[in-house]
Amino acid sequence: MNRLGTATASRKLWALPRPAESLGPGSVILAHPGSFDHYFLESLVLILEHGPDGTKGVLLNHETPWTVEDLAPDAKMAPFAANAVFLGGDAGRDTITMVHGEFELPGAVEVGQGVYTGGVDAALRAVTEGALPPDRFKFFYKSVEWLPNALPVAITSGTFQVIELSPGFLFGQSGQRSMWAEVREELVKEEAEEAAAALKLESMQRGPSGATDATDAGRSLAAEAGEMVAKLRKQVEGGRAASKALKAEEAALAQAEFDAHEAKVKALVEQIRRDREEGTDAPYDLRILGPDLLAEKARFEARLEAEKRLLDAQLSRDSGIALGLAPEAEGQAAAEAAADPAADGSATAIAALLAYRVFKGNSQWRVRWRGYGAEGDTWESIHVLDTEELRKQAQLLKEQSGA
Repeated sequence: MNRLGTATASRKLWALPRPAESLGPGSVILAHPGSFDHYFLESLVLILEHGPDGTKGVLLNHETPWTVEDLAPDAKMAPFAANAVFLGGDAGRDTITMVHGEFELPGAVEVGQGVYTGGVDAALRAVTEGALPPDRFKFFYKSVEWLPNALPVAITSGTFQVIELSPGFLFGQSGQRSMWAEVREELVKEEAEEAAAALKLESMQRGPSGATDATDAGRSLAAEAGEMVAKLRKQVEGGRAASKALKAEEAALAQAEFDAHEAKVKALVEQIRRDREEGTDAPYDLRILGPDLLAEKARFEARLEAEKRLLDAQLSRDSGIALGLAPEAEGQAAAEAAADPAADGSATAIAALLAYRVFKGNSQWRVRWRGYGAEGDTWESIHVLDTEELRKQAQLLKEQSGA
């Protein structure tokens, strides 16, 4: 393993456009602006599998607040305890996948184009011994999937673009939505350079013969190329300025909403304090927060509780297999989950499933949350329905809908 880290040592950030037909394991696709209104919005996807049975990948720029220690609290994973976990998508088993670029790591399996998975034991040893830093490895929870031929069709239609990313982008620990904008800027710069080079070649091929004419043609060529690069650079700078202005506007709006909420909460606290000082036992009015805010608060808290229970119950069981942990460790986690009466997840939070629909190609079920009325209903995907009984109800609703 004397060449460990050589393929991923560079921190340079670059992006290159690639032809659509180059799509395959190890490729990266970039979502076209404005094509989505969910997790594919401003997303970058690393393709892990692609073939006749469909396509599977992980979202590169959806960092979560969780760490490896949070989702796989096994002492064996201590060298990676502080590594961030990225949300790979909403499909597949509740497992964690380790992705890296270390071709000499024993046990590593090449996905394609310099991207590898597996080799967890060797990676742990290399990090413990100081041969590699832990930030050379990226961890993803779940994945995204496409049906056979669905992704090539989306690429042909312009919804996605096939690109290539530097190891700094691929395996770096930064993975916020802003990464999408950074990659687009790099692509624009690369396309500007390619356009200038193509213009130069074309002008040279059609340029007139003779030393004087050739010199004039060369000067004209340089001027044209310079104008094109300047124009494209101006577009990039304009895009950056627009993006900066939009972020500033969003930040100002968020601050205004926060300030308004804080004012309402402070008023409520002052009311409670006055009631206590006056010795009155009158119940304070939660409606000071407003019906819309209360409904949103109820939906958020119910969903948060359901997803927390889902993670506590399922990730403790499944992460062992995905990370290559010992079977006895996995069995112990499963036994602990089975002994926990709250391990059935949303059984304490979901009151009923009311309807089924297909929204933007995804199956969703209308959920009535326990303790809330119709105003708290939300449409959820199958991963929130974590008990066997809820999944049976979901399948029945789907069949009744004729889907």
